[in-house]
Amino acid sequence: MSSIDSFSTKRGSATFKKDRIEFSESTIRYYKSMYKEYWKSDSTWLKTMFALIVLSFPSAFYAIFTVLSMDNGYLIIASMFGFLALLFTIQYARGFRSPDRIELNRIENVSYIEGTTPITRPRFIIEYGKNGSTYKRRVNMPSTYTESGEEKLERAKDVFKQHGFL
Repeated sequence: MSSIDSFSTKRGSATFKKDRIEFSESTIRYYKSMYKEYWKSDSTWLKTMFALIVLSFPSAFYAIFTVLSMDNGYLIIASMFGFLALLFTIQYARGFRSPDRIELNRIENVSYIEGTTPITRPRFIIEYGKNGSTYKRRVNMPSTYTESGEEKLERAKDVFKQHGFL
């Protein structure tokens, strides 16, 4: 595997093999990457962002338990989870999937979306065919706020260009 055949993603990495692209992503790798890119940086702003992200988890659990203790709390929580399920269902109906590998000969189009700073990250949308249908795979990139974010994004663009997809 040559060095230009892989690039970092938000949750791990993507690697071009001879006949496919493979994604090696996990939540653990995402948090390790965040720790390295945010907490270990020299930027106070990035360290503050990391601390806020880490503190959001206990705050969310506290909020859920507080709402559950209220009258109709279960209904409120069920409505929130129902809304999230609806969002995932809509994405699924739009054709978005998260396969671990995609055959290169099935890829129909790769598009780059810059993202809306600071709301969304840059990402690639891979459209591919399978069983007569067209599906999409979103590849979220590392944050461009980090010191190596822009470099990782440019590397990903180069890899896609080298393989004829951009």
